[in-house]
Amino acid sequence: MILVAHYRDCDPIKSKEVSSSDEILPLYIISIMGHLKGITGFFVAGIFAASLGTVASALNSLAAVTMQDFVGSACGIHLPDKKGAFVAKLLSIIYGALSFGLVFIVAHLGSVMQVAISFNGMAGGVTLGLFSLGMFFPWANSKGAIFGSLMAIGIITLMCIGQQVTIANGTFKDEVKPTSVENLFFLYRISYIWYSAIGFLITVIMGLAGSFATGAENPKDVDGDLLSPPIRNFLNSLPNNAKEILNIPLKESNNSSHKDIDFKETLTINFNREKRSE
Repeated sequence: MILVAHYRDCDPIKSKEVSSSDEILPLYIISIMGHLKGITGFFVAGIFAASLGTVASALNSLAAVTMQDFVGSACGIHLPDKKGAFVAKLLSIIYGALSFGLVFIVAHLGSVMQVAISFNGMAGGVTLGLFSLGMFFPWANSKGAIFGSLMAIGIITLMCIGQQVTIANGTFKDEVKPTSVENLFFLYRISYIWYSAIGFLITVIMGLAGSFATGAENPKDVDGDLLSPPIRNFLNSLPNNAKEILNIPLKESNNSSHKDIDFKETLTINFNREKRSE
């Protein structure tokens, strides 16, 4: 908002002060506070600290997931702690080299922010959809969740990579002002900002469809603690006729609950009497 207010009367890109929207923030820092000694250095240090912290955690997470889920679980290879730590560090270096190599590709894909949000949307929306399937829909099963997530990843990847390719080859130029999108495939016309939401919806809808197609999970067999508390309370508050349709455990009537309590008390009393007589 500060940048928009500051450059409201002069677009630095059109005035050729900068060539990309990614350069507007550094331009603002230099033009406003460049005369103050050390400020630009603090700004660069802050950018590097933030990026290195995020990248370091991402690389370590990738290495840990690879060791735990792929090497350990999928391949059945169990390494000693010392050797496993060495392999994990080696994987971090490999992932870091791959990330560094992708920098040269990203340079041809337009705005760094757009690329980051696009690729984050490929995974963020799908992850949210998977968690939502487990927390809000007791009918979802593992096959449906896998099917929905794969469908979402495939469609969002097609949208993301396809749009980036059209930007890189000049077919589509993403300008601030509205531009023509008539010659583009309809999926490539969708803004990258919607990738996460679309991935979430595809995961949930296709996940439920896949669950019902392969045999939906019986809600009676689902641990209630695995569901979101508001959803669990809502399902419990439904009338019995609605629960029969949704195959949700019915409410026990007050009479039946009292009968169960009286029956249990009677059993306890008879058991105590028999024990005393012995």
